[in-house]
Amino acid sequence: MDHFADWPEFTDLGEPAHNEYLDAVLQKTCQQMFGRAIKISDFLLIYIAPYHLFHGAFLS
Repeated sequence: MDHFADWPEFTDLGEPAHNEYLDAVLQKTCQQMFGRAIKISDFLLIYIAPYHLFHGAFLS
């Protein structure tokens, strides 16, 4: 369902971002899903201000 990052028209709307709350939620969600702490790497997040939208990907 997520092919937005393939479109520069979408990604150019945003700016690179860091959000500690989303980072913590991601860590906790992965821990609950896999039953243990998971190392998150390459968390690439953008923020699109007009839509109050964070969008990103990560590796685990």
